[in-house]
Parts: sequence; structure tokens; C-alpha cells
Amino acid sequence: MSMIYLIYMLLSGATFQGRVVDAITKQPIPYVQIQLTSPGWETAISTDSLGRFVLKAPIIPEQVMIRASRVGYKSGIWKDVSIKDTVTLYLFPRSIPVAGATTTASRLKAKAESAYPVTVIENKPLFNRGQTDISGFVGTAPSVMIQDYGNLTTLSLRGATAEQTLILLDGVRLNSSLNNQADITLIAPFLAQKVEVARGGGSALYGANAIGGVINILTPQIEKFQAKANLGTGSFGRRYASFTILSPGRIDYFLTGGLTGAKNTFPYKVGDSIRIRENADLTRGDLLLKTGARIGPHYFSCLGGFTAGNRGSPGPVTFPSDSARLNDIRFLTVLGYDIFESAKARLQVRLSHQRLYQNYYNPGPYFTANDTHQIHQTGVTVNQSLEPSTYLKGNIGYESYYEQAKSTTVTTPFRWTNSLFFETEAKWKGISVNPALRYDFLQNGKKSSFGSQRDRIYGAFSPKLALNLTPLSFFSIFFSLNRSFRVPTFNELYWPEDPWSKGNLALHPEWATGVEAGVGGFIGEAGLWRLNLFNSSFTNLIQWQEVSPYFYQPVNVARAKINGIEMEGKISSRLAGFSGNLTYQISRSEDKDLAYRPRLSGQGSLWFSFSSDDTIPISRLMFTGKGVSSRYTNPESSDTLPGYTILDIEFMVNVPEIIGGLFNREKTDFNGWLILGCRNFLNRQYQIVKDYPIMGRNIYLEIDTGW
Repeated sequence: MSMIYLIYMLLSGATFQGRVVDAITKQPIPYVQIQLTSPGWETAISTDSLGRFVLKAPIIPEQVMIRASRVGYKSGIWKDVSIKDTVTLYLFPRSIPVAGATTTASRLKAKAESAYPVTVIENKPLFNRGQTDISGFVGTAPSVMIQDYGNLTTLSLRGATAEQTLILLDGVRLNSSLNNQADITLIAPFLAQKVEVARGGGSALYGANAIGGVINILTPQIEKFQAKANLGTGSFGRRYASFTILSPGRIDYFLTGGLTGAKNTFPYKVGDSIRIRENADLTRGDLLLKTGARIGPHYFSCLGGFTAGNRGSPGPVTFPSDSARLNDIRFLTVLGYDIFESAKARLQVRLSHQRLYQNYYNPGPYFTANDTHQIHQTGVTVNQSLEPSTYLKGNIGYESYYEQAKSTTVTTPFRWTNSLFFETEAKWKGISVNPALRYDFLQNGKKSSFGSQRDRIYGAFSPKLALNLTPLSFFSIFFSLNRSFRVPTFNELYWPEDPWSKGNLALHPEWATGVEAGVGGFIGEAGLWRLNLFNSSFTNLIQWQEVSPYFYQPVNVARAKINGIEMEGKISSRLAGFSGNLTYQISRSEDKDLAYRPRLSGQGSLWFSFSSDDTIPISRLMFTGKGVSSRYTNPESSDTLPGYTILDIEFMVNVPEIIGGLFNREKTDFNGWLILGCRNFLNRQYQIVKDYPIMGRNIYLEIDTGW
């Protein structure tokens, strides 16, 4: 230690400060024990609730060795650290999440800013009960449209179609290559720990078919031991059961499975008469296993999933079918490799393979069909993330995706996509600039006994630029420009010629340019509000048109514009809470409203909790209201469906808490919730899609237990 520095320290004292953050999520870690040592000198401090530490002393050596430790994290040692600089120390968690820590809105962000149009829906025991698929709680996000065809459900965002909305499971595409839709009926709610709904064009990050946005279903991260079981019964013959086990260790694993069954026979009203909706039964089985193992900085993971479904396909009430059936089987495998090269560098590799078997069988006398489709999808993604400084981080990656169908209708088409993408974020004094760019090279073709034939080649640049301003820690402003696209489906390209229709190999991708701006903020630690304005301009939209008398073919002809405003807010306390959203949008093409785009939609939930202390509630009462305005059902804007509002009521009781309170027993980690609820409490008669009625009042009873 220099004599001048020693005299200066004695006269003025010294200050050394910094922070400790999670090396994976970049979030602050509170209450970390920090030891600072130097020859002949030693002291200890700890971080505060925000992960910060400050040491003030008469004398602090110019350079120190730091050792930081906390339960749940690997201890870190830093040598020859200068006290003249404010330091950031990174600690690696002992259990590293398999799925990574980025959000759907950005491959970089561990946590979206308040103004970002991203809604994260946690699948917690206190919410979203009585569900047999994920559509119910994904629909709580703004600008989500649910299309319910009576035993087949799709989702879409911000006025885009289901074909223009990308559905992911841990980053793996679920959209079918045949029609570019993902059947949500086949996705059980217990597979998800949370769902991220990122609204707005996402092709710059995820490639084709993300015009409306991206819905990413994330399986649980294996962080601590959990064991859960769920049993439920309800109206219309609904029965469901599931189990979940999570266990970290030398080999982490997450195992879940379940069975779902429902008769779904219900009355509906047509004019002054009452009819019975039949052939809408459902049987589905699910099993998913995710494992992982760490070897030093390396993490190897594997996910395997299986879903099998058998259900009726009742068709529209104008042409019902009492015998049409749908059979589905899905296999999904994902192999992962992560190397945490340092606290500021990470390499991720994912290899996925998916097989989807579908059969539609209708022995009816007027329309006979027996269509079988086998869809194979294989992909590999390599992503390198870097953080060269506090102010700059980024990632660059490569993705290759191969899709092939073996179909009784379109035979054996295939698509091979190769992509390069990068994303950066520069952040300084509350200003964040986030540019991204992706190039996709797509080759379409068809296989035959003579080999492979390439029929159509596309090249697509998808840029995005986002700007976020955070003048205050609890308030931010967001602005974004993006360009996204959708490629033609195999059905649109290769539909066989018959007397009425034919596919079109000359089709070009659909394109959309999006502009959005928003503001948002946090309300303490338990509240959030957002307001977003968005505009999307569509070109080259694909429509089936009459190209000659009574003969239809898909062509690129349509243009459209969608303008809208989204409002979202939530606030909660120990005793009560509220969350809700409202969307107003105008969707127009050729001076006519687009079909099935309501101008006004929204929902809100109000709940009241009752507890004996400040931690675990013993009961909860919740009211949820949903509403949609009238909307047109055809391109000519000549037919409408009336709007509707429905009310759901749910009451939950924590049985172990009540028993423990009555008998003065000590609390344990065991939870057992008894849930009684009613959907569509007012028994409204309504339709989401024309001629597909929705069941009326639906009562359910559920038991949810776990450690």
C-alpha cells in the first residue's frame, strides 16, 4: 500500500461498494455474505434486500480478495479487486434452469420492462383452476382471440389469424406444417409452469408465422423438490387427474402426466327450440419427462413428451356430424446442451424432433372421409450470448428446421429452413436500444418415387428495432418497429386438384409491418399497469378466391390494416387483488371489417383472500368477467355474431391450514386446496365461432395437493 494512499485514507476514510447478481437471470441477490481479505486485513459485510453492499472504513487496502456465499448459490472468489471501482459480482445458482432465463419478447432479457407488451401468466394453484387445456388462462392476456370449434381450439393475437400466431413449447414450434395452426385442445395445463404472451411481430427473433406474436409455454424449472397431485370433476361428464414431481440433484428431473375425459353433451338453443350437442366427447392422455445433469460449467438436458387424444368432431350445427372422429398422437423430444463459459457468456444448443399423427374419420352418408396426416418436424438451434460490458449485451445464432408431411390429401411435401439471427441491447442511463435482425432461407418441395423436387424458394429479412426509456425506476416508455411474415401452408401450396379447388405453388409469403408505442409502470411491488398502441399493415394476404366459375384457389390479393389500443393492469395485497385488460381494435380490409375481429374485448378478475397470518391464505373468493362485442363472420361484412358477457365464480379453501388452525398444529409445507367453481354462472347462450355453440353453466370441483 502506497504511503500517499495510506495518509489519504486516514484523513478521509474509504468507501467500497458494489452489487451481487444472479449469473443466469441477472437479478440482484439479497443477503449474500461477503468476506474481504488482504494481507494483515479482513472484514465481512452482507448485501441488502436489493443485492447492494457498501463498506465504509478508515482504511481499506487498494486491492482485496472477495469471497461471496449464499444458500442456493455456488460460492465465488475474486482476486485483486480494486476498491476504486464499483463492482458487480456474479453468482451461479446450484440448480441451473434447463429452459434458460430469457423471455419470448427477447432472447436477451431476463425480465421484460414494464412497458413491453409481454404478459407472463403463472400457473399457480390459486389461479386458473377447472381447466382441461391452456386456452382458459392464456386468454387472460390482452388481445388474445380464442377460436372454439367445439372440441378444437386455436389462439391468435392482435387481430392476426391462428396461422399468423406462433405457439411454442420451451421454444419448440407446435404449429402444424399442414395448416400452420396449433390445436390447443391437445396441450394440458399441468405441462406449464408459466406462459409468456408476447404481442406484436416476432419474426426477427423466431422466424416465420409470428406476425401477431408469440405464445411460449414454459415447462417448470427444476429448482426445488415438489410433488403435486390434482383431481377434478365437473358438469358434462368432465373428469381429470394429473401428477407432477420435480427433484433437483445430481440428475434433475421433472415428471408429469395426466388423464382427461369429458362427454361434453349439452343443450343449446336454436330459435325457440332446444337441441342437444352430441359427439363432442374427449379423451386425452399426457406424459412428459425432463431431465438434466451438470458437469462443471456444462449442463446436459433432455425432454420427452407424449400426448394421445381421441375425440368427436361434431361440426357446425347447420351440418352436424354424430360420427366424425379425430385421433391425435404427438411425440416430442428435445436434447439440450448449455455451457456457462463465464458469468457474461453462455452457449446454448437445442436439438428437437417432433412427430404428429392425425386421423380424421367420418363414415357419414353425405360426407365420407378418412384422412391421415403424419407430420415430422426436426430442428436445431445454436445461440451464443455475450455481455462484453455493463452497457452492452447481445447474442448471435443459427437455426435449421426441417418439416415433412405424409398426407392422404397433399401427399409428401417438405420445407427446409435455415436462419441466421442476431440481437443486441445497448443500455445507458435509463435508455435501452434493442435492434434485432433475422434472415430465413426457405425451400419448399415434394418427395416422390423419383426423388425430391424443389418447387418454391423464399428469402426473408425480418428486422426489429425497440427503444425503451426508463426515466424513473417505476415507469418506462416503449417504442418498436418490426416486419414479420408467414409462409404458405402445405395445404395452400399442394392441395390436390379436384372439381372445386386446387393449391397454388406461385404463392408468396404474407408480410406485416408493425409499429407500436406504449407506457407502463409498477405500482409498488404488487402492481403493474400498461397502455400500448399498435398498428399493423398487412400485404400479400392469402385468400381462397373463385378464379373461375365454382373453382377456388389461394391467391395473394388482400391487404389489411389493424389499429388498436391495449390496457392492462393488476394490483394485489394480502387481502384482495384485481387484474384486468381491455382491447379496442379496428381491423379493416377493402373498407370492410375482417371476420371474427371484435372491436372491443376484455376481462377482469377480482379476488378476496382470508388468512390467519401474513403468508398463506386459508380461503379465496374470485369473480371473473369476460366480454366481447359483436363481430362479422364473413368477408362481405353482411353477417354478425352478437357480443356476449359471461361471469365465472370460484371459491377455494386451504384444508390443511384450517385443520392446523383448529387443532393448533404446526404448519408444514403440505398444501391441499379444495376448489369449487362455476364457469358461465349466468348460463349465457353464446358462440365464439358461428354455428359452434358453447356449453352453458359449468360447475366443477377440484382437489389440488402438494409439497
